[in-house]
Amino acid sequence: MKVTVKERQKEENHEVPFDEISAGYVYKVFDDAVLLKVDSTNAVLLKRCGGCDYLGIAHDYKNFPAVKILGKLTEVIVEEV
Repeated sequence: MKVTVKERQKEENHEVPFDEISAGYVYKVFDDAVLLKVDSTNAVLLKRCGGCDYLGIAHDYKNFPAVKILGKLTEVIVEEV
């Protein structure tokens, strides 16, 4: 799976609280898990280091601050392997 994001224009140099992340943005949390914020209360886990959970509701990461905002989601490409 390939996830394409439009780069964030403003670089964040501090942790960004979950409530301040806008829906549609892809971000990393402390252990390099990559998430997509889908609405004001939920995020979807796109990738977790060392794990095999993909595209699940990110219950374990709910309300963790982002250590890096990667950008706004623009495209998801799923290719058959």
